[in-house]
Amino acid sequence: MDPVDRCPIETFTNILQHVVHPTSQSDGPHNPTGWLRLLLVSRGWRDVVLSTKSFWSTIYVHGENGEKWLKLCLDRAHGASLEINIDFANIAQLDLTLLLHYASDIRSLALSSLLKKRLPAVNTFLASGTFSALEDLSARRDRENIPVLAPGEVPDVVHLALNRTAMPRLKTLQLYNLAYVADPSVLEHLEKLWLFLCWETGSSANFMETLPAMKRLKSLYVARFGAADLVQPPSHPITLPSLTCLEIPGSNTLDLTTILSHLHLPCATQVILNYITDGRIDAQGHEEDTGRNAGIGDVLPRPRTNVLPFLPLVTDVALAFERERCEFAVRTAGGPHCASVGYMPDTTGTLHEVPIDPGFQLRDLIDVARDCPAATRLDISAARRDFTCPADVWRALLGHFPLLTELRFEGHGSLASLWSALDPNGDGGGSAHGARDAVLCPALRTIALRDYTVTWNPWEEDDDDEDDEYDFRFATERLPRIELCVEACREMLAGRAARGVPLARFEYVAAPRTKELDEFETVYREDHAAMLAEHVPEVSIRTIHTEEEDTEMEDDEGET
Repeated sequence: MDPVDRCPIETFTNILQHVVHPTSQSDGPHNPTGWLRLLLVSRGWRDVVLSTKSFWSTIYVHGENGEKWLKLCLDRAHGASLEINIDFANIAQLDLTLLLHYASDIRSLALSSLLKKRLPAVNTFLASGTFSALEDLSARRDRENIPVLAPGEVPDVVHLALNRTAMPRLKTLQLYNLAYVADPSVLEHLEKLWLFLCWETGSSANFMETLPAMKRLKSLYVARFGAADLVQPPSHPITLPSLTCLEIPGSNTLDLTTILSHLHLPCATQVILNYITDGRIDAQGHEEDTGRNAGIGDVLPRPRTNVLPFLPLVTDVALAFERERCEFAVRTAGGPHCASVGYMPDTTGTLHEVPIDPGFQLRDLIDVARDCPAATRLDISAARRDFTCPADVWRALLGHFPLLTELRFEGHGSLASLWSALDPNGDGGGSAHGARDAVLCPALRTIALRDYTVTWNPWEEDDDDEDDEYDFRFATERLPRIELCVEACREMLAGRAARGVPLARFEYVAAPRTKELDEFETVYREDHAAMLAEHVPEVSIRTIHTEEEDTEMEDDEGET
């Protein structure tokens, strides 16, 4: 007997569902019923698929035959928990009352490609039945269906109506480009809210008015928030006691500053904030087009623990200095709490213009870093060619991390100023009495350096062929390598060892060109490594090329 025939029917059904899950119906309009090919394998498989309700309970409705398909699936899945996705894009007519008989079985309902003319029928449908099992509701009004208003024209707004009586167990609500009006009791029980606020005037104000009721909300995603809608902002921050995850993407400086200033998130564990500035950022941290303060330290509220309550507990801090991007990221030990805040300028300038002033960028991130006194690891990525950090700035930055044990720097240029800052015998580096607590970062044990490379192949020869002007390697300007300044580095290591705070590991991953490899092997990996090893037990100097070969070897061994 065939092994498949000997398999118990329950086990066989589970295998089919894992291999070809019915959610494959939602792969898109090109193959919404591809899983139905199982019916053609054999009579036995056909009988199993036709008699298993769970195969028919995830229903993707679209196209001219959408209503017929809906009826068939509802009949086959009768009594099972239903997940229904209706795309109205190519459905001329759909009688939603077909679903009312199964209202108590619907666990998830997604409505996409909604037109304004369909909203009254959708509202009538949602109010006509008791969706006692409904936990997830999603409604999407596509952007191409939104009319462009003439200046001064008042939009004709049709809201999506939600009430607690019809959907008593609703926990997740996702709305894209839709205004909504909701019974406060609906919002009180929401656990996840995903909003892409609509174009109509007042949608942001409506959101802020309803937000205080969401005491059980655990996850909030909100895009296109408009501060201009707030005629009368809240007088006090809105406390969301259950919220753990917050994401606000693609905002501008004013809008993000405004919404954050009105939030108090005592239990937040994951926060992702991204914004775009109006023009370049000058040396004072002002936006070119508006004059507003645009730094990360300006956007975050005060106290910053209102939205990032775990800042005093973070162990890992990462700072990214790029010509067109700035980012501050943190996490606690093991990663249960994390945050990322970053911005990019919206400029149309030429390549020689500076989108973000480098001096301000440094001051801004140093200001934010002061809120992380428990950090033990600091990662700095300095991709911009004009990045310079004098010794006094290094001291100001590292002085915020008294417990720092690991410093990682990815960048380029001279590190003499860093060694001067860390050298207890240097200017301002420490006390002449040898006190351990007078040394900058006394717990520091590891320094790891890495040449910054993105699109360039570091061991590839220079190619001056004009025919290659469109080569992908020219997308990013080549940065110089790190200058170790090995004499200054050795003095720093010796000084720290004499003060009783020696390093345990020094690491450098270089990106030399092919013509530099011989010199790198003899000078860096032999002479420099030997000099540094006098004061550090473990010294590792290698190339990115060697690092990648080691990684490939480990992968090959794992496959073997």
